[in-house]
Amino acid sequence: MIVSTESIVLHSRKYSDTSKILTFFTKDEGKLNLLAKGARNSKNKFGSALSPLSYTQVDFYKKSQRDLHIVSKAELIQSWNKIINSYEHLTVAMMISESLYQTLQDNEKNEELFAFVIDTFQIMNNSEGNIFSFYIYFELALIKFLGFEIDFEPDFKDYIQNKSELIFSLDSGTLTKEKRTNLKNFYIFDFETYDKLKNLSEVNPESVSVISVESKFRTRIQNFFSYYFSYHLERKFYNRTFNMLKA
Repeated sequence: MIVSTESIVLHSRKYSDTSKILTFFTKDEGKLNLLAKGARNSKNKFGSALSPLSYTQVDFYKKSQRDLHIVSKAELIQSWNKIINSYEHLTVAMMISESLYQTLQDNEKNEELFAFVIDTFQIMNNSEGNIFSFYIYFELALIKFLGFEIDFEPDFKDYIQNKSELIFSLDSGTLTKEKRTNLKNFYIFDFETYDKLKNLSEVNPESVSVISVESKFRTRIQNFFSYYFSYHLERKFYNRTFNMLKA
């Protein structure tokens, strides 16, 4: 059966001397792996449609009882010119892609999340400053899509245990006044970092780039995401692309 669907290329790796295995997040089939025969040839028929982050209409032969399907056709739907040509835009987009690659289950359709990814890249592609804020905004939304949404509703000023510490429950996804009997179930926030996360959870997409995120907050927030995703996914989560921004 031939399937045709919109997709984003999340990951690519070499396969034989001439081919590639690509991981797509598709509108109609969820995350899946496809074999593109001849994609490594200099004059291949796919062009840039199979490059990482490409927004592509992909046709593939889907066979039951197989985890790897074969690409028959791929055409670029839209080019993200700003994302591709700006180092910060590109790095943040790759961080978003890596998060999807690590967290999504194969073959689980999620049209709403797919549309959100496309919208996020579209707005990023038309934005200039504070691009890292889009990564935080996206991760907070992804957490919600995955079913362990963070509740920022409590007034954190009421939860301060001392002048610099907020206790966050990983189980409930919110601040808590409970004693830390098991450190594995809690995360300790400083006041400023939590406030930055809270602000980005409340902003609309068009206003994301208005919020600046200084370097010290970037590292703290990335550490939190690594901890929170790992806890709920019950496997190690770490965004390696983040290191590109620190180089």
